[in-house]
Amino acid sequence: MREPVTRVCCGRIAQVRTPLALVVIVGALALGPAVLAASAQSGELPALPAAPGGFRLGGSFGSVGLRCMNERLEWRTTPDGGRCSRTPRPVGFTAWAHVRRCGSHACAITLGTEAEGETALQEALSDLAGQLTDRYGTPRDAHDGDADCLLNLAAGRYACLLAGNARYQLDWPAREGGAISLRASGRAGSRVATITITYATSEAIASTRDRRL
Repeated sequence: MREPVTRVCCGRIAQVRTPLALVVIVGALALGPAVLAASAQSGELPALPAAPGGFRLGGSFGSVGLRCMNERLEWRTTPDGGRCSRTPRPVGFTAWAHVRRCGSHACAITLGTEAEGETALQEALSDLAGQLTDRYGTPRDAHDGDADCLLNLAAGRYACLLAGNARYQLDWPAREGGAISLRASGRAGSRVATITITYATSEAIASTRDRRL
């Protein structure tokens, strides 16, 4: 028997059939699902992966751009860090990476891709949420937006998410105040949604909170 596993065709998420024996690595996790599941069941918070997508959390920010360019990928700076056109290390789907800068080091890494159409979006989120839950335990639902759209999301209907009427978000707490977040959002007039997985240290979370105050 085979089950669908998330893949990306032409920069967007599609579905292929693949053997159950294939392990899809999300965020280049160093620990296997069995180890992380045991930690979650024991009540111990999991650790953030050391290098999601090949970029080291807590490492020198200056080395991040070099790692991207050394892999012959496109690197561009942003107001809060930098973005690499692809991840240097495979993560199970074609993804770009945004690395957030806190001082002189990398404090958060976001892996992102796109899904076109309601079916592809629903299947991608179900697949990624399932993989992350296997690794990190039960998430906290942080969906936000139009009340009717939130009810549709709960019922597995994602058309309103594509239209930009809500934001999909699941959060998993990690050790030392860190967190992992799976997010998705669309925009009016488009059938393409952006899906991201963010691995954030406590410093990145505190910085974001301070900016909102």
